Amino acid sequence: DEEEKDDFRIKPTDNLLLAGHVEEDSVSLEIKVYNKEDGIYVHHEIYLAAYPLCFQWLDLNNEKGNFVAVGDMNNDINIWNLDVVDILDPVSVLSGHKKSVLDLSWSEKCPNMLASGSADKKCLLWDLKQQTVIQTFDQFKSPVHSLSFHPLETNILLTGDAKGHAKLLNCQSLSIKDWNVCQDEIEKIVWNPQQPYMFLCATSKGWLYAFDCRNDDSHLFSIKAHDEMISGMEFSSANNGCLMTTSADQNVKIWSVSSNEIESIQTIQPNIGIILSMSANPDHSNIFVISGDNVNENIKILDLDTYPAVKRHFDQ
Repeated sequence: DEEEKDDFRIKPTDNLLLAGHVEEDSVSLEIKVYNKEDGIYVHHEIYLAAYPLCFQWLDLNNEKGNFVAVGDMNNDINIWNLDVVDILDPVSVLSGHKKSVLDLSWSEKCPNMLASGSADKKCLLWDLKQQTVIQTFDQFKSPVHSLSFHPLETNILLTGDAKGHAKLLNCQSLSIKDWNVCQDEIEKIVWNPQQPYMFLCATSKGWLYAFDCRNDDSHLFSIKAHDEMISGMEFSSANNGCLMTTSADQNVKIWSVSSNEIESIQTIQPNIGIILSMSANPDHSNIFVISGDNVNENIKILDLDTYPAVKRHFDQ
């Protein structure tokens, strides 16, 4: 009836959460709806042909709506229309990697371009309109774990690999700048949106390193942030210098980052097991979603405004 249709309709106040779901031989992408009033519920499901390893929301060819690029263990990138229920096939399939696709990056400032990193030790740039590879970066000596387009300079792409190297790729001039960050694997790499020359690397041993991309010098600062692998790292765009990290040590930590130092503000134990991933809400930048391996509760929403120590520090 009309009331059920209205309940099923995705509203402007809703956010979409994407979760990979594996049960025996069945692999699917769950599209969940979140809003502050109603919490989280599963809206619909897309069945996948291979295990998903990374997701990237995107605006396909400037079409209105919600699309997602899914990198998988079958070496492909499948693009799905999230607004179509009971969809059987992806909108398009990008095939070019020889091994699993480990990470994806897309920028609203250049919506026709997608970057992918793979276990085949390559980073590919895709033209989404033509569905073709427009540039191949094959100067890596290990799998490419993490990618991040610069928030302002759309031709600049940051990468982190399994041998502890961070590379700055210029997609126009094709120049490459390289930092030997550490001997561990770089799991996540991000730009600081409030300090656009600063980037941070998070490692498999729980370390954080910060660099100034204008300099070839050593890091700005480093800290042993977690006891185990750092699985997620995101800045809050609402609070200057507010960084959140998650880890396999089952903790969430909130930090205050300045130009050359980092301060621990709060540690949270969300009780969802080993924390596997984290993502910031694009509309409410103090709200984050985290996922874990606890079968009884594996997704949790964290609102930084509900933590007095965090609010006190960043309201100063």
